[in-house]
Amino acid sequence: MRAADVLWDEKQRQDFVCGFKLGVSRITAHDCHAGREAARRRLLREYADTCARFGTDISDLAPYVVPYVLPAPRL
Repeated sequence: MRAADVLWDEKQRQDFVCGFKLGVSRITAHDCHAGREAARRRLLREYADTCARFGTDISDLAPYVVPYVLPAPRL
């Protein structure tokens, strides 16, 4: 798959998520290691901004909830 196609697909997914008034944050491998504390502070700011702008009610997402079914135990 071409890089342009991958980028377009990712943009479509982000637009879908943002259409529900949900924020999108991005992290990199650096954020999970050396930049962890800075990334944590940034993500908390972004989360607070999303809550302030759109609230925390996600009931409109109910049609998209995928029920989790426990796998049958292996015998």
